[in-house]
Amino acid sequence: MELGLPSGASYHPDTAQRQNYQEVNRAFGPGYDGPLMVVARSMDPGHPPAPQTLAAVARDLKATKGTDSVSLAALNSTGSTAVFGLVPRDGPHDEGTKQLATAVRAKSRDMSAAHGVTLGITGFTALAIDVSDRLADVLPLYLLTVLGLSLVVLLLVFRSILVPVLATVGFLLSVAATFGATTAVFQ
Repeated sequence: MELGLPSGASYHPDTAQRQNYQEVNRAFGPGYDGPLMVVARSMDPGHPPAPQTLAAVARDLKATKGTDSVSLAALNSTGSTAVFGLVPRDGPHDEGTKQLATAVRAKSRDMSAAHGVTLGITGFTALAIDVSDRLADVLPLYLLTVLGLSLVVLLLVFRSILVPVLATVGFLLSVAATFGATTAVFQ
């Protein structure tokens, strides 16, 4: 089951949001519906990065597998912080975009050392990737906690072992069926 936040693809096909999402996808490619924002900040706030440094950062980002395009989106008033728009080849919920975000984060330390800037990745697509990962990480723990607590409460209420165990197994099966049906219908 894929977990995550909704995007323009989640809207009803008759809505303007969905039509705009599809038009951007058709005209420019799926990555333009979910660009990643990469922030490059000078390690020495008194000395903003040179234009050559920003160009080198953009080249390194462009060389990352799964990148469609990179552009300098903005500089702050002192020039110490730059924001790059990184457009993935894949859509915002595709595995390729998640791999691209992971690759940029993995090589950010080397890029930071090479160019004298600290790099971070942000934007709605990166947020959706992070939320999906966090949900996937805690879901088993959540289910185990609910199952364990319900078993304890049922053991105390019924003062039996068989009835609470059967009820807990039934609850587990209903949760599995619900997740399975949700996955089958919506994914």
